[in-house]
Amino acid sequence: MVKKVLKTTRKATRPRGRPKGFGSQLVYDELRNKILTLVLKPGTVIDELALVRLFKLSRTPVREALIKLEVDGLVKIVPNRGARVAALDFDGVGRLFQALDLYSRAISYLAATRRDRSAIDNARKANEEFAKASRDENFREMGEANWRFHNELGKASGNPFIADAQARILNETMRLAYLVHHSSVKTRDDYRNYFAQIVHEHNLLIEYIENGRAKEAEKLAGQHTRLFQDNVARYMMQNDLPTISVSDPSQ
Repeated sequence: MVKKVLKTTRKATRPRGRPKGFGSQLVYDELRNKILTLVLKPGTVIDELALVRLFKLSRTPVREALIKLEVDGLVKIVPNRGARVAALDFDGVGRLFQALDLYSRAISYLAATRRDRSAIDNARKANEEFAKASRDENFREMGEANWRFHNELGKASGNPFIADAQARILNETMRLAYLVHHSSVKTRDDYRNYFAQIVHEHNLLIEYIENGRAKEAEKLAGQHTRLFQDNVARYMMQNDLPTISVSDPSQ
């Protein structure tokens, strides 16, 4: 299954004398992309030997890639049983958003107290890429750009523990976003308005952080999380999935 899916998009362009770790990163990037865009669906068995043959690598870099994906929460490795794409836990979505809200607000507050120019500029660039991808209706690029935006804010916070925790949560929310955007009954105008709101809130968040308005940045970060949470909640209700509590933790 994994070999068939990857073979359709991958180009064999591995250069000679590739640096150490290149093979592992190649496998990681390919699998991460397919998992986040649901080409590899939750529960899909990942055949390690098939990957070894496909990428013409030893088992060590393939295992390294799978271990990294497990750390990211995208793969589940069971001893003596191999690896599978991690499930989308709809029962735990409420807890997922609770954690995302806490980390996002903390990161935005800390980023506004530090005002790291490089990270802020990178976040602004990522938001510009998100805006372009949304106009092109390129959901994969939108997801990556949104991930980079929030990852740069994580760097701006100066706290790698919080930033790394948020990055793992963002992997899970990317899969949710891709599922919702491809399955929702929203009209095109609804989507354009929704994505325009995301871009607007990103720009406003950057402005607050640049100007050291920490409390306002924290509040907006919570509002921004709820924008996405509301969208996921509607999708889950439409598809008769477990409902999640949509609340304002700042109240």
